Amino acid sequence: MEVYQRTGPDAKEIEEEAYVQRLMKEVKDSEKSVSKKLLTLESIVWVFLEILLLALMRPIPRVFTDERVPRLYLTISLVAIGILTSIVLYYSLFLNLIKRDAEYLDRSKFLFPVAAGCLVVGFFTSLKAIWPLYGFFTPVLLFVTFMSILHGSMFIPWKDTAKSVEHTE
Repeated sequence: MEVYQRTGPDAKEIEEEAYVQRLMKEVKDSEKSVSKKLLTLESIVWVFLEILLLALMRPIPRVFTDERVPRLYLTISLVAIGILTSIVLYYSLFLNLIKRDAEYLDRSKFLFPVAAGCLVVGFFTSLKAIWPLYGFFTPVLLFVTFMSILHGSMFIPWKDTAKSVEHTE
């Protein structure tokens, strides 16, 4: 009586393994697709909520015409938000889409602390400036505005330039 010893997987097991791997890849791809669709839906909801708040509360005309708004804090807030906006536009549009520079993050690291400082200063001075108009609803208004800007940036057509240029150190 001869005993058969297996030395490796047979063809049927290889086919089953490939089938299982293909199924796992399809599940991962569908999970990524669903999560991307949910993120897009969430972004649309935040932007729609901001548009709704701007239409119903009309904070922009009220801030510039109401006498209760402290002008010093409003001016500081607008300057800080302007600097922050220009840094974001510089990174997202100019360096990423126009110049297509893959190493722009290495060259302009100093702008991150400046942007963070402008964000903090802009938030607290906006809070102080708008507080007389909306009271305890002011942080909610600023949070929704921040989230809509954050999620609205998802709709900027980003280019991945880092893959095309080799990074050498």
